[in-house]
Amino acid sequence: MTFSPRPHPNCNCDECQAWAREIVATPTERKPARVQQPLAPDGDPWRKFIELACKATGMTEEQLRAKAIEIGEDIPESKPDRDTREAVLNRGVPVHHVESIYDATPDNCQALEAVSEFVASKKTVLVLAGGVGTCKTGSACWALTFKPGRFCTADEAVRLSTSNAAEDVDMWRRVRNAQLLVLDDLGGEYSGEKGWGVRVFNGLLDHRYSHGLKTIITTNLTSQRFKQDYGERVADRIRETGRFLVLGGASVRRRA
Repeated sequence: MTFSPRPHPNCNCDECQAWAREIVATPTERKPARVQQPLAPDGDPWRKFIELACKATGMTEEQLRAKAIEIGEDIPESKPDRDTREAVLNRGVPVHHVESIYDATPDNCQALEAVSEFVASKKTVLVLAGGVGTCKTGSACWALTFKPGRFCTADEAVRLSTSNAAEDVDMWRRVRNAQLLVLDDLGGEYSGEKGWGVRVFNGLLDHRYSHGLKTIITTNLTSQRFKQDYGERVADRIRETGRFLVLGGASVRRRA
């Protein structure tokens, strides 16, 4: 299919914008026009990215796509593919969380929405605080089906940091440098008389903060107890580049 030539070269007038919109809206054999789907209930990160781009530019999605065509680019309409189960299991995600993500549609809950927004944002720390059954760990693991990274419990992090075994040293390096780290159950780790667990976490967060690496933390601690246990410096880091979210609502497990 052929299209009419652009009214004016290197121009962004109303006539040229209307020309670009007409091209975007015209079906072609190579790329048929597709109905734009609403935001998926599982919190598709790519849809979140488009929403953020619209807010940042003040443009509609149609205008963004027309602008992309104008500069010779394209905005994909499909969401990113999930990685394989094997890849996600190799990231340390527990089997039961992998099964709940791949064998069922994740509940569109407060925790999952927060994780989806976090993955698509420039923030580097997200703390999900809440009791048992608020889907905080499962939602955090969901991010690792799209992003390479590592799942590690806080207790395991303390053990790895103190081990001299070659395989543990290598794993601790992977945890510290993971593109996305899910640190589960912070506050439940063995701290020791000298507060070793707190020192390990502070050092880990400092390292990841300085390298701009994303970290999702789950905890049963309240915001006040979290600050009391891990210090004002950690609280400042979270305020500066992240979010501390206290999850509300009844336990999903109790409702099931």
